[in-house]
Amino acid sequence: MKLLELSLFNFCIYRGEQSFNLCPERKNGKTRPVILVGGINGGGKTTFFDAILLVLYGARANCSKKKSNQAYHNFLSGCIHRGVDKSDGASISLSFEYAEEGVERIYEIKRIWSETGSKVKETLTVNRDGVKDVWLSKNWNQVVEEIIPLGISQLFFFDAEKIRFIAEDESTSEALGTAIKSLLGLDLAERLIADSKVIEMKLREKEVSTDDAGEVDALKTKLEVATSELTALKQDRSSIQNELERSQLTFEKAEKTFAQGGGEHWAKREEVKSNEQSLEAEKQVAVAGLMDLAFGSLPLTMLSELTDDVKASDDAERVREESMIVGAAIETYNARVVKGLKKKKVPKQTLELLGEIQRNELPTKTDSSDSMIELQLSEQARSQVHQLQGDPGKELANKVKDSINRFEDLQSKLDSVKRSLAATPQEDEIKLLSEGFKLAAKDLGKIEQRANSFDQQIAEKNREQEDLQKQLESKLLKHEAQNVKATDSNRMAALAGRTREAMREFLKRSTAAKIDRLSDYIYESFQYLLRKKSLVENIQIDPESFEITLMSKDGSPIPKQRLSEGEKQIFAISVLWGLARASNRRLPAIIDTPMGRLDSAHRDNLLKRYFPNASHQTVILSTDTEVDERYFNLLEQNVTRAYSLKYNEKKRETKVEEGYFWKTDKVGAK
Repeated sequence: MKLLELSLFNFCIYRGEQSFNLCPERKNGKTRPVILVGGINGGGKTTFFDAILLVLYGARANCSKKKSNQAYHNFLSGCIHRGVDKSDGASISLSFEYAEEGVERIYEIKRIWSETGSKVKETLTVNRDGVKDVWLSKNWNQVVEEIIPLGISQLFFFDAEKIRFIAEDESTSEALGTAIKSLLGLDLAERLIADSKVIEMKLREKEVSTDDAGEVDALKTKLEVATSELTALKQDRSSIQNELERSQLTFEKAEKTFAQGGGEHWAKREEVKSNEQSLEAEKQVAVAGLMDLAFGSLPLTMLSELTDDVKASDDAERVREESMIVGAAIETYNARVVKGLKKKKVPKQTLELLGEIQRNELPTKTDSSDSMIELQLSEQARSQVHQLQGDPGKELANKVKDSINRFEDLQSKLDSVKRSLAATPQEDEIKLLSEGFKLAAKDLGKIEQRANSFDQQIAEKNREQEDLQKQLESKLLKHEAQNVKATDSNRMAALAGRTREAMREFLKRSTAAKIDRLSDYIYESFQYLLRKKSLVENIQIDPESFEITLMSKDGSPIPKQRLSEGEKQIFAISVLWGLARASNRRLPAIIDTPMGRLDSAHRDNLLKRYFPNASHQTVILSTDTEVDERYFNLLEQNVTRAYSLKYNEKKRETKVEEGYFWKTDKVGAK
């Protein structure tokens, strides 16, 4: 499929007839696949995107401006330019080239609608090779599903901001699996399995006894009702998805604005204030503990040399005291001995000799200065001095150190809290931002609640449908076991059953082989576009759930939450690129807002590696800040032509001009 031209008439902000030539061309022997459409935010890029979807899918299109509960005719009415009469109406025309049975055909689809009174009338016309085709016009919804099914359109026509759901939402495996099956041709085998089952059940019905026929008819009726209700629920859930995505973007924008205005500090202000009070109380306790230590023997632990001197002096005083006491006792004893000997009339010479011996054996007396008592410590004081020098003193020092560390830690936390409070904006400054953020969160919550409600109803209805299907099959197959006669219906039914089993085995093997190839393509694309080459070792896809898992070098799964916002976007693009490479469908790529969350390195990779190779035809919708002058120069050699969407604020309309922002001359002439 190759898009040729898109024409808009009075569609949304495009007033009058505005056209885009989308056909890529070969220049200087090289195909240039890129069509670049530049515009400011609100200038018509997303409207261009919506126009493609609307002209192809009509009421089923997931347009960004279409609300989930909005009637289609009301949506069409809102798409008529506000500056014209509603009766003038609006239209979208898209022509494209598509190979049909090996022959290139040119299709042109045109939707025209206008409003008269309260009625909106829409006309769809399909031309093939320049001739109006009535059958195609009436059956276009079925035909477009063969060309580009609605379920896979989002994988080729995508908003790069929205496709991050592939890397974030774990519940998308089913939708992604459906797209993978369709792109890889696996859905054909599933369809054959389902059709063979239908055939078998119809053949079994012919053999049902009269007694069971009424019960079978009742089960069939219930099954049809359940299937119809399930289809309606899925359609309603699908219509909510666009509203959910828009609400999510609005919420993210409000959250970012709120955070930039100091919202994070504001939201936590009460918690921070409470934390400040708690820290202040803890700090006071720590200070009181330090003061108690300071009023005790703590100061002496800081004067270890002085306490050493005190202990040495005290020890010396004790030795002197003991020496004086012993000396006095000996002198008294000696005097008594001499006195006793004198009474016994011991010769004088003997007494003199004894006195000399006594004098020589007495402890040496200290002088008066050495014998002075300086400290006179009590036993309690002496015990405290010894404690300061032993293990208890070390424990006290460690306790003091821990208390000081605790105090400093509390003070550091208090300083951080005070800085946070200082950064908190005043209530009047943040009030509007806070209200906007709360409103966005409330709206998102309501839509998510509705979506979850539909998901639950769909799950319940699925179970009901499966249960009815099993009951019907059981009733129909019951007759086969009871009927010994091999009728033609039974033989054909048995053959249909064997065919179904064979196709299931074929589907299983084929799925495993194609999934392995797809995994390789996605991994190659991711490595080719990613800045950090060592982040992922390989990529695995579960052949049953179609869940995609990133694997590290050590063989462990990498949670997608670990990826940065830019890496998530690169991963999502890699999945889509891998699918396009593995698919047999040659479909164009239309990419809106391609590089909003990417850093410069990833932008370079996208411009040099992805855009020139994404498809045989790539339409890029960008702002001048995404594809600026430097990036434009990198991309220009792959650009066939470029357009600028010129928005007039006063007239509230957009005109299409050839060229890209500052480059007003023809693009792609080099």
